Amino acid sequence: MIRRLFVALTLCAALLPLVAGAQDTTVSGQIEQSSQSSPEEMIRFTDMALEEMRLAVKEVSKMVESAEREKAMVAIQCISRKLTTMRALLEVSESSGVALKQALADGENDRAQHDFRKIAIALSKVRQFRAEADACGGGGAQPGTTSIEVVESAISTEDETDGYDFDFEFGPQPPPTSQFQ
Repeated sequence: MIRRLFVALTLCAALLPLVAGAQDTTVSGQIEQSSQSSPEEMIRFTDMALEEMRLAVKEVSKMVESAEREKAMVAIQCISRKLTTMRALLEVSESSGVALKQALADGENDRAQHDFRKIAIALSKVRQFRAEADACGGGGAQPGTTSIEVVESAISTEDETDGYDFDFEFGPQPPPTSQFQ
């Protein structure tokens, strides 16, 4: 029995890194691609990623405007937080795009790959925040109808003090403290 448990735990420990490594294959694939990409491909990917991020920021901005028209305060706050982060990621990516092009022009491939990785990760995060913004405005954070089902419990509703004699003698009554009694 102990041996089986040990084998099961060992197998889980061996498979855990494989599962964790397969969580975000698109970003890791794009990062691995950077070491094999030509400078033209890196520039093309950078331009495409920046355009996709700008489009996502524009769409989420429209979502905020729509939520403001509907006066959905919870959605406004949720979407605005996502939009703020997306704008910051876009700004970082734009400066990394300029730095990538400069590094490629200077022949500094390591620095260019570093900037390429930043852009690939930022694109992944912008996609994530775009999906989260959709969830904010899609009803996940919207107020709705709540129904509650009440089930009778085993608590007795009868008077539990029946059968007790509450005629206690506490001794003499204290003297009145007010002259108006």
